[in-house]
Amino acid sequence: MRFAKHLASILTEKGFVAGGAAPSVFYRESDQVRISVHVDDPLFVGPKRSIEELVLQLGTRIAVKALEEISEKTDVKYLGMLYRRVRGGFIERIPDGYVQGMADLLGIRHCKDRESR
Repeated sequence: MRFAKHLASILTEKGFVAGGAAPSVFYRESDQVRISVHVDDPLFVGPKRSIEELVLQLGTRIAVKALEEISEKTDVKYLGMLYRRVRGGFIERIPDGYVQGMADLLGIRHCKDRESR
């Protein structure tokens, strides 16, 4: 929680406003940059040049790891999910093997289907 407050103060200094319904989402109208932050993993959306400049600025205050650019050509893994750009937005999907891995972890891979009421 301490890091979230620290990051929020830095982003506010940089002209970002936290979302009312989602305080972990920040928006800066001047260059249309949005940032979604999950714990210490930010996801940046906006013009490439603005994001590159912002990452450099943030890097002087906090450690920022660069995430691959989400494109139409390849999936990018973020917080265990896969993302790919499509016309008008993004597709989010579960990686292959994730559901089976969770079933194995929970010991329920070979359970029989059961109809619910």
